Amino acid sequence: MGKEGDVGAVEVNPVFEPLSKAKMFLNHFHELKDHAAKAKENKGLFRVMPANKWMEQAKNRPIPKMLFNELWFETELCILFADTNLGKSILAVQIGNSISRGEPIPGFKFEAEKQPVLYFDFELSDKQFENRYSENFENHYIFDKVFLRVEIDPDTEIPEKGGFENFLNQSLEQSIIETGAKILIIDNLTYLKNETERAKDALPLMKYLKSLKSKYGLSILALHQKGTCQSLLQGTIYKAVRCLLIFVIVHLLLVKVFRIKIYAISNKSKPGIQR
Repeated sequence: MGKEGDVGAVEVNPVFEPLSKAKMFLNHFHELKDHAAKAKENKGLFRVMPANKWMEQAKNRPIPKMLFNELWFETELCILFADTNLGKSILAVQIGNSISRGEPIPGFKFEAEKQPVLYFDFELSDKQFENRYSENFENHYIFDKVFLRVEIDPDTEIPEKGGFENFLNQSLEQSIIETGAKILIIDNLTYLKNETERAKDALPLMKYLKSLKSKYGLSILALHQKGTCQSLLQGTIYKAVRCLLIFVIVHLLLVKVFRIKIYAISNKSKPGIQR
């Protein structure tokens, strides 16, 4: 027995954490490191990285397949615009019909698989649609069952809170989730936002569509009329220059910032469903 005040020996039984937990800490360290690197790359609206790093990052994603020649690839947001009565809607339906059947339109390339298509028709009533794809309301064209046409239900009550535009966007997203469709055709953009000719009004709409595309892995073809911009050109030189500047700004926002393809229809020909 030791004297009073002596310090006795203490038995130590060290407990070591399993190696799996050490691996967890290491993974967390790498996550923090990656987060710090991304924070360094972010420059406000932009993300700055070496070109080689961009390509390394892109290698991990699948190669997009053609949906309609070079105009529209998988996971792209494509804008199809033209004046009224030049065949935008007819061409859009034909593209959707091609994708839903898994068959190319003669003369155009198609590389993707047969899959469901959501066609948001804000232009025609069901009777007008029937008339367009029949012969005097007889001998109707038969679409594939996965070609899903969508129109606004006039009997639906619009919630007081949020307004029509928000309810429309919520319903659009609900349709995507419940059908599982990855192909969206919107005819046309005017119904998603009242004003789309001005850059400040077009920007939030493009951000919303791009966020939907990224969130659900969508391929979106959106139709738009350029009649409003053209009407400005019929005014003074000032109006013409202003309209041109608006078009250039919107074009740069769509193509450069959001990587959105834009395709214009000329008035030389009107496409139609191939029977």
